[in-house]
Amino acid sequence: MTWAYGLLVASASVGLAGCTLTQEFAELSRRSDVFETEMRTNMGTDASLDTHNRFTLPAKAGEPCRQDSDCHGLRCDLSVRFGLCTDACQDSPSRERERALCGGEETTCLSRDDGVVGAARCARACRPDDPSACREAFLCTGWWPFQRDGRSDEPGCSFFCASDEHCLAGQRCNRRTGQCERGDPPAGQLEDGLPCRVPASGGPSPCLGRCLALDAQGNGICGSFIDLTRTRLCPDAPERITPNVSQTADQLGLCAFRRCDEVRCCPSGLVCKRVGSEPFCGLQDRLYPIVACATDGGAGDASATDGGGDP
Repeated sequence: MTWAYGLLVASASVGLAGCTLTQEFAELSRRSDVFETEMRTNMGTDASLDTHNRFTLPAKAGEPCRQDSDCHGLRCDLSVRFGLCTDACQDSPSRERERALCGGEETTCLSRDDGVVGAARCARACRPDDPSACREAFLCTGWWPFQRDGRSDEPGCSFFCASDEHCLAGQRCNRRTGQCERGDPPAGQLEDGLPCRVPASGGPSPCLGRCLALDAQGNGICGSFIDLTRTRLCPDAPERITPNVSQTADQLGLCAFRRCDEVRCCPSGLVCKRVGSEPFCGLQDRLYPIVACATDGGAGDASATDGGGDP
């Protein structure tokens, strides 16, 4: 389905993809506080943008490493199993500029929030139509859900675990986010497509995946990310939830919005809203008409425990 960005915008009258989802992703993608702090310091001093005599050997962005000297001018992030050659960079509309920042033709500056300084990193450039474009536990993405136009940034290989074996000792792989985490998940977490409240910074997710903010008041919807090269089935209610995909080629899918109609109601707290020809469950707003659900007296929602209505 290629209606993803329109769907996201329709779900948030305050501009979901360019603001609140970006903040949510910043939390889930931060795997090494020390590494992140040092990279932001580099960005503040503009040190990482000085390419003069910085790259004297072939580009290493995205490759395994054990120390900085393995990365030919980049830095070795040891918060990723087997290490990752990367560094802070500055998103640019010029591919040549990004390659100069990151060390060569096979590199890109991968932005996770449409170019905000400090949130872009050097990565190996890739083609999403090539299933072997990236090393194991990485996928080829431009992080389209967090770009303002709903299109992928210049795609690069980004970490996305599929099993605990892809994580450091003592960590587990959250397959719904592609990130490695410590400790067991809290009990009672919610499935995709159910309403949630965005937790405070650093707080546990109320969802099996992530609580994706839909407005500035912290109301959200549970969603999971999937690697489209591995599966196109969403983990919860696949008969109701089809992965949203980028308007441009990308290996990242988003599972969050349940289809609904007069019979298939929405979870309590959400309404069935018509955007184009395919109604979905989201927050009520004035932009789109509501599809009343016959099985709950026309209220447009149903119990959050069963998703409402028939499958």
